[in-house]
Amino acid sequence: MSVLLPLSLNLELLSLLLIVAGSRESAVLWGFFGVHAGASAILAPLLWRTLPTAMRQPRGPAIATLFTLNLFVPTLLLWLRLAIWIGQRWSRPRQHDAIELVEAPEFTATRERDAPGVRAGQIRARLTSAEAPAAARLSALLSIQDAPGRITSEILRKLLADPFEDIRLLAYGMIDAKEKAISQRILAEQAALAATHDARLPAADVAQRRHDAHKRLAELNWELVYQMLVQGDLRRFTARAAWDHAQAALALQPDDAGMCYLLGRIGLEADEAAQGEAAMQAAGERGFPAERLIPWLAEYAFRSRRYADVRTLFAQLATPPGAMRTAASYQYWKY
Repeated sequence: MSVLLPLSLNLELLSLLLIVAGSRESAVLWGFFGVHAGASAILAPLLWRTLPTAMRQPRGPAIATLFTLNLFVPTLLLWLRLAIWIGQRWSRPRQHDAIELVEAPEFTATRERDAPGVRAGQIRARLTSAEAPAAARLSALLSIQDAPGRITSEILRKLLADPFEDIRLLAYGMIDAKEKAISQRILAEQAALAATHDARLPAADVAQRRHDAHKRLAELNWELVYQMLVQGDLRRFTARAAWDHAQAALALQPDDAGMCYLLGRIGLEADEAAQGEAAMQAAGERGFPAERLIPWLAEYAFRSRRYADVRTLFAQLATPPGAMRTAASYQYWKY
């Protein structure tokens, strides 16, 4: 480098002298270009070595750029190197960036291996994932067989169309078992209700037995609806049966606040809006907790498009309801 740098500078000086000489001969002009190109070819790699590390890559294009710059603008490389040196000398200390670019993680709904035990939040993702191993999905399905039907019925019905046959059969068996268990209890209560027509029973005893039978039949039929174990026309038929038995139980014991509340719940499914709302209000008059009645009264008001009443009802609650969906409605209508 100690030899090449003076050589390149001398060649540049020679090329300048050729231009200053003022000769118009083509030989002199071509001599200038040749000498200047040679100086640029020597100077470009020399200055490349003095550049900061970050400015040296890629090597070939960097040297070619320096050569081209000096070829068309003589002495530009010297001024460029001076500017870089000044920038390094008086530049402010560079702080580390608070945010760094990282690669996006690869997401999968399930894992090949899990620790012993399955958390509730993982069960739905595992059951609906097409990537999960069949054994893991079966294990997750078995883990919810004793869960309340209100929580599991929706996902079990979706699994009835699963491409894996064992999943379909197990899901159907779980739904069918829950439905049969309640249906058998309904048959037993219907037999108990029929037995109350025995003329040998005392009148007071008959009234109490009929009330109890109608109450249990209303509750059992409502369980089929509430747990989504019946669908379509059968759901509407079951809701109507629950409504009829609840009314019969109330006719025998009008002061039953709990049955008034149940009748109000059933009214939303049995298309009995007016009587269902009246039953909810009657439950409140009989001492049923207002914080449990208000969300359902708000539902009746919403369905009849009395939106001002919905806001008024939710404003009566001192604290948000515990249920997630009801709490969201409370937040929306109160504020």
